[in-house]
Amino acid sequence: MAARLYKADPSQFFLHLHNLRMNVYRCARLVLIIYDLSCLSLVLLLTLDEVLHGEHRFFAKI
Repeated sequence: MAARLYKADPSQFFLHLHNLRMNVYRCARLVLIIYDLSCLSLVLLLTLDEVLHGEHRFFAKI
């Protein structure tokens, strides 16, 4: 299909490649945002656990 599209109109072929690349970038950025949010939520849960249980083991080690 790519060869047929390139033969028909090369500008459309490169436009499709550009759109594909932009979709890959958007997907990768979304994955990184989800990863960052999951790390942040884990840190918040660990901090909340220490605060609720009154244990400050992390701060005692510093």
